[in-house]
Amino acid sequence: LKSFITNLCRQLKGGGMEIIMKKIVLAGLINIETTVAVGAFPIEYSPIDYRFFGVESTVSGVGYNLSKAMKTLGADVEILSLAGKDMFKPIIDNEFKKEGISTEHVIEELDNIPQSVILYDSEGKRKINLDLKDIQDKAYPTEKVSHVIADADVVIPCNINFARSVMREAKKLGKLIATDVPVSYTHLTLPTTSR
Repeated sequence: LKSFITNLCRQLKGGGMEIIMKKIVLAGLINIETTVAVGAFPIEYSPIDYRFFGVESTVSGVGYNLSKAMKTLGADVEILSLAGKDMFKPIIDNEFKKEGISTEHVIEELDNIPQSVILYDSEGKRKINLDLKDIQDKAYPTEKVSHVIADADVVIPCNINFARSVMREAKKLGKLIATDVPVSYTHLTLPTTSR
């Protein structure tokens, strides 16, 4: 997802296109992602593997990735999300600050931030282990949504339960709504055209 969005941003900026929507409010997941290089799948048991520069932890999640992409395209982005009351909140705030995106509406509603560990090999195969903690049981507070989306050109509620309250409020206010739709391209057959 990161490379797709990055390439899309480069193509759009390189092609002279500008984003039409200037004020975007996005409600999406922010998590801590750890990637781990493995020799091959299946993983053979070994008590320890030395993977120099093969383990990296970063801020990630659809909310973070999309807000960063929209900001790169020139939009004014507001992100609504839920964060943990743990050691990762300052790290998340710092990453958003580096991108020029405010975390004013990222609420510390969770005890712990969702995390993922992605194992990957040199052939590009990967195994994602995602721990959403209790985020699927939470909702973004409706009373905090209206004033944030009031002047938005588009509202993007991502595919996470807490964004439902944002989508309902956007619909009530007659806002343009866009959303991410997860698609598995592994089993997708695209039609071909003949000339």
